[in-house]
Amino acid sequence: MAKLTNFVFCENDENFRSQSGVFSPLDIVEVNTDEFSLNIVFTVCDYSLLEDNTCRIIVKDPQNNDFFDTDFIHVPNDTPGSVDNKEVFMGFTLGVSFNNLPFKGSGFYSVEVLFNEEKLNTFHIPVTFLKEGE
Repeated sequence: MAKLTNFVFCENDENFRSQSGVFSPLDIVEVNTDEFSLNIVFTVCDYSLLEDNTCRIIVKDPQNNDFFDTDFIHVPNDTPGSVDNKEVFMGFTLGVSFNNLPFKGSGFYSVEVLFNEEKLNTFHIPVTFLKEGE
């Protein structure tokens, strides 16, 4: 069964894309317009290459309504599913930027990570409106 081994909300995922540097983790998102951005990086491991695999990410607003869904992201199987008749298990790390999300009010926004339509975990981050001058 697939496992989610790490997850971080971060300021941006540029360091992930360039494969260098240090992430700046976020514990709160402060918004001063009607839109905001959210970046995540996570790792999924221990899934079989003998299956077609998908990943899906759903963002929920503070009222627990789905308001962004990546739909199915195909996870490539670039390696044979077995070696010497032993099943091969793999992992991947994914960085995702959610840009220009509509601000639906202050509160805890949630991110659900699903793999092959099975929920691996849900993570929450507070998003608050920052008044001008604060």
